[in-house]
Amino acid sequence: MTKHKFLAAISNTTIQYFNYALFGLSAISLSKNLMPGVDAESKLFNFFALIMLSILARPFGSFIFGILGDMIGRKVSIIFSGIISSFATILVSQIPNFEDIGVIASICLILSRMLFLGSFSGEIDGVRIYISESVSAKRQFLSNGIVSFFTQSGTLLASLLIFAWSDTNQYWRMCFLFGGIIGLLATILRFYLTESSEFIELKKENNIFNLTMSQIIFGQFRLFVKLSIIFGIIGIFYQFNIIFLPSYLATTKVIDINSYIPIFIICYGGFSPVWGYLCDKYGPKRIIIFAAFLIINSYILMLYLLEHCLYIYLPYLIVIIAIFSSAIASPAQMIIKRNINVAIRYRLFSVSHSIGSLLLSTPTGFICFSIAKKFPMEFIVLYPAITFVIGFMCLRTLFPKE
Repeated sequence: MTKHKFLAAISNTTIQYFNYALFGLSAISLSKNLMPGVDAESKLFNFFALIMLSILARPFGSFIFGILGDMIGRKVSIIFSGIISSFATILVSQIPNFEDIGVIASICLILSRMLFLGSFSGEIDGVRIYISESVSAKRQFLSNGIVSFFTQSGTLLASLLIFAWSDTNQYWRMCFLFGGIIGLLATILRFYLTESSEFIELKKENNIFNLTMSQIIFGQFRLFVKLSIIFGIIGIFYQFNIIFLPSYLATTKVIDINSYIPIFIICYGGFSPVWGYLCDKYGPKRIIIFAAFLIINSYILMLYLLEHCLYIYLPYLIVIIAIFSSAIASPAQMIIKRNINVAIRYRLFSVSHSIGSLLLSTPTGFICFSIAKKFPMEFIVLYPAITFVIGFMCLRTLFPKE
């Protein structure tokens, strides 16, 4: 796979993560302009309630684009997912204000969000599969690490653009319009890609490409459950450390570390290629076990810091957790990919990812807030720590034999 084709494949993924981040970063503006409510707080609550419902679109998108990717080809699926997600982003920028069309504005927002999430699920999983099947087996972990780096670059770019345009009236419209147009342009580059070589080779030999989704899931139900748990717990890590914990500490007036979030994102994405290179060289099992040991000890230390009100040290500890979380998240995705037959890879990979996100990672904030209301603050650390152990036990059953 040439460097030009590699860049063409991941360029739109960067833009789609940029667009994905816009929904969260523009929450206050979107709720103010497009949501019903008597005040800003109620508008924001209604916004998050509708956004929570929109996550239901992800499994449907995984199902549709998974079939397209396995039956017709990886290239076709990531092209169509890129076009639809970009179109959905542009739609958001064109929705009239709530004061102009009433609840129709809210309905248009949720439909656009669902359309985006459905296609986004086909995008993020399809690109990882396509690239890993198109590069040398000796560089697959590195290539996936680079993809992770570019996804976090999209999130970081969104935060910077929001900051740059925040003093402009209706700035969020400009951001969504910009992201949608650039996404369409980046999708055009994918027309020059060639199909995955591994997919083409095995398509000729394999006779299980035509299995239905129910046959795939129930035929490999244990694997499906394991993959959903692993994907979900990877999401819990990101949600807890980079999104929930900074917001919770700021809300409770303990310490405001929101300004560190770009640093956490840079550490998480920036170290992904490093861990990918080390996994290719020394094997993923050693790297993941090493990172898991450090993460567990980091959570024990976080428990101590919260219990003794040593909040000033938390940003440094979260940086360490962010760095070593990427040593597990990115390699785990490649281990999962290698455990799935190429004929059903796109469908099983993407659907298990969506189900894990829906059932495990999405409720992270709600679960942790509920724990914090009933127990001392330090108990919120138990949720990511316990789920991490469960996820690690599932992942180690999939470790390659070395």
